[in-house]
Amino acid sequence: MKKYAYFLIAAVILLTAQCKDDNNENEKVIPVTGVSLDKSELRASPGLRKILEAVITPEDATNKAVAWSSSHPALASIDASTGELHALSLTSEVITITVRTVDGGFTDSRTLTVVNVPVTGIKLDEEGELLSVKPEYPLALHATVLSGAAANKNLIWSSSNTSVATVHPSTGVVTGISAGFADLRVETEEGGFAAACRVMVLSPNLLKNGSFEAPDDESAVLQDWVTPVPREWFDEYYADNPPIAGINSANRVRTNDAGFFEGNGAGRFFASIVDGKYCARIMAGNTSGMYQIVQLAPGKKYVVNATVGYRRNDNNASFKLDETLKFLSPDGTEVYHLIPIPVNLNEVYTDETNGARPVLVTKIDEVWENTLGVTEVRVQFDNRNYAAPDAPPLMLVDACEIREMPE
Repeated sequence: MKKYAYFLIAAVILLTAQCKDDNNENEKVIPVTGVSLDKSELRASPGLRKILEAVITPEDATNKAVAWSSSHPALASIDASTGELHALSLTSEVITITVRTVDGGFTDSRTLTVVNVPVTGIKLDEEGELLSVKPEYPLALHATVLSGAAANKNLIWSSSNTSVATVHPSTGVVTGISAGFADLRVETEEGGFAAACRVMVLSPNLLKNGSFEAPDDESAVLQDWVTPVPREWFDEYYADNPPIAGINSANRVRTNDAGFFEGNGAGRFFASIVDGKYCARIMAGNTSGMYQIVQLAPGKKYVVNATVGYRRNDNNASFKLDETLKFLSPDGTEVYHLIPIPVNLNEVYTDETNGARPVLVTKIDEVWENTLGVTEVRVQFDNRNYAAPDAPPLMLVDACEIREMPE
């Protein structure tokens, strides 16, 4: 029995020793014996980036980590760990790019030649177009230098009529100065390639306030249940915004202590859509409206814009259809012109954050010519009443603008 036990112990010892030898064989380190760059020559253009690769020998070396370096990092930099090469400028200096293995310190180097890629043309996104510019809102133009690898991508912008519109000489941002037309030109600094477009600068908004929101302004009349809405009100309906003074954090309700208005917050659906520069709402369930007297010139053309939103009171109610923005005589008795408020029921969506009530937002965009020879027009929005049991939906009007077009 003792002999049998001794035999088992000896077998275990022998087996254990063999496993250790096997593990040592599996953990054997294969050293690096050399390194080389995968390209025989290095060429790059200023501004472009490329990833260099090192070939380690043997292929199954255990530690393939390398470090990259540039002899002139101010002219051509390279990421020490990733090998991303970035030529910064044209130069006649000799730039050496080196790769070194962490294991063994083997190196390989190449001389980098920084080459110029010439400009071959220019593409202006708005080329040949007639663009409308509003004096209050600068407009950015977009041009692309061809080819994309060109070293010199500098552009020079200019305006044919700086009294009408100016353009920043390097950024291409257009600012309207006065009503009229101007030709805008962009030219490449290298090669002189050019493209152009034309701008029509409209007059400032003829509405003294685009939401009719100034009760102390005699030109603007807010009827019952019309509430002016500042941009800040809408900002509070974004979930990631913390509440501020005058805002109920649970219901997002702005009250009188905020200095704007009383309201039940039923404009949440509009918050992420409207521009919010100036906006007013007509409370749901109330027949109301708002108007403003505008001074016009006989025979002139006018661009009319507005964003209008409706929210159904419940799922069984109807949206407003066949509603208009009215151009009336100053006393409201004579109809000069009616601009339809477009309604596309295919664009209705459900606002889940506000009781899952269907929502419709639409835009007015029309040109009207004053062929009537009138000099004053009453511009009016109405919240039309519905036959029982339906009631008018909540209605929002944002960014209403009337601008004279230049001849």
